[in-house]
Amino acid sequence: MAFHKPTTVNFDILSEVVNQAPQDVQLALASTCRNLRTLSWRAFQHPVILENNSALGSFIQFTRGLKKSGREHLLGNIWSLTMSWKELKEHRDLAEESRVILCKTTGIRELTLIDGEEVLHVFPQLGDAVADLRGVNVIEIRGARENMHEVIGSMKSRPRVLLVGNDLYEPLFLHWHLPPSLASRLERLEVSHMNTSPNPEAVTDLTTFPLVRHLSVKNVIANRGRYHLMEYFPNLDTLDVGVFTMNAMINFPWMDLVWSLPPFREERLSNKTVSKAAIRRVAERGGSGLWRDLKLVRGGIWDLFCSGHICRTEVLEVLGSVQKSPLCLDQVVGDHSPQCLRVTLPAPLQRLKRNTEKRFRSVKSLYLRLDLEDGQVSNVGQFIVSPLGARCIHCL
Repeated sequence: MAFHKPTTVNFDILSEVVNQAPQDVQLALASTCRNLRTLSWRAFQHPVILENNSALGSFIQFTRGLKKSGREHLLGNIWSLTMSWKELKEHRDLAEESRVILCKTTGIRELTLIDGEEVLHVFPQLGDAVADLRGVNVIEIRGARENMHEVIGSMKSRPRVLLVGNDLYEPLFLHWHLPPSLASRLERLEVSHMNTSPNPEAVTDLTTFPLVRHLSVKNVIANRGRYHLMEYFPNLDTLDVGVFTMNAMINFPWMDLVWSLPPFREERLSNKTVSKAAIRRVAERGGSGLWRDLKLVRGGIWDLFCSGHICRTEVLEVLGSVQKSPLCLDQVVGDHSPQCLRVTLPAPLQRLKRNTEKRFRSVKSLYLRLDLEDGQVSNVGQFIVSPLGARCIHCL
């Protein structure tokens, strides 16, 4: 029987093979020999992604093979970590190891947590470990509900970027308020649900977030009086109000009965009243104004309509097709007085009425996308002929 000598691979080639391998493969290679373990350390110069129990288990096995000093050095130098806790509820040993890992990642700057709500019910110590982290600049939490909201409220880190999302719609989310402790450093906020005020008629001790420039608040249409946004975030340059209402109208026909035009108008008028009151209060305090530097406002047509904004912006982007609501487009444009308008309209286009044309006079650049059915001919000329005032028109 012939035995083959082990093949000797050039160290540089071996290094390149390890670098190109997926992170879970690198962790498996690291458990085979000392040389591969050394090479696999380089994996942690990149974001560490532990997206399931298998990846987490390989990572734990890898770190257990290190000396104590080496393990602490490696964990302490991880700067970006993604962990999925979806499958941890039935694995307390992995949950405990996850807690230990978080306690040791003292150099972490970016943290993403996925589906941690259920495991926090049975193992709240994980949430405590997250809350104790310091110096995290970017925090993203997917699948956030009550338990994760509590973790955010108790964090010692003061992130510059906070992303909190949940695709589900439940009244529970509407009771969550942004923790005042984040006001000192927060610059970018993206949330799927947030309650800006339980009582829109009387705001006291309002915490402002003056450094926030980018704000995305979605799925908040059912939260009456939510638009104290102007006072909460007075210095925005980008605002995204999402497409929750528009999608509900399209995907759920019964929404036409629940969210008929009168309730939309009521929501709009309520928010306009709140916005005017906010502007008045700032003026009484000697402030210079709210949302004076807005460069971009985007959202679905009904979401923008209900928002009732009173502000100017350089660019207004209406997301999705304006199908059931062409009549409120002129009011949305009038709210924002944009220099540039981006919108998708269904054909055939309706000519603007004389009493609404003035709302479009601020528009200098128009990006128009048409929804045409098979064999349908565009009548874009009828729309453009009206005195929009646009100097540059792009038909996409």
